[in-house]
Amino acid sequence: MFVIPMTRSTAFTSRQLARSLDQFFNDGFEGKPEPTKGANDDDGAHKPRLDVTENATAYTVHMDLPGVGKDEVRVSVDGRRVTVQARAQATPAPDDAKLTTDKLIHRERLAAHYARSFVLPTELDEADVNAKLEHGVLALTLPKRTLKTAAKITVN
Repeated sequence: MFVIPMTRSTAFTSRQLARSLDQFFNDGFEGKPEPTKGANDDDGAHKPRLDVTENATAYTVHMDLPGVGKDEVRVSVDGRRVTVQARAQATPAPDDAKLTTDKLIHRERLAAHYARSFVLPTELDEADVNAKLEHGVLALTLPKRTLKTAAKITVN
């Protein structure tokens, strides 16, 4: 067995590894999604995971947004670019409720901000976009813009 010693110059930080893996998987996605800040970056926005499927008339996107309410999601479509922003509210601490004698000893479930922007290969029909949030999964139906065919004119 051959072992490469890990030195400070060859070791990946968890942030570098996450970015490298994201870049590896995103490079295969047509239109290459625009980079969005990750969970540990300065603005604190999490980059939610998504699946994209396509049929002849539309794209379907399923995006994980745990803890987010319907009123906390903003979806915008501009041409081929789709942007989703959401905020999950923090759950109240047990000692905030004033009705319990439980003492909070550890807390990880805080408010979270999610942001993701990506570009699809085809222009989208912004007027017919449908969004549905159930069980922490946002389902977007993004109809493709139909190209109008040129009118046939008879020359007399």
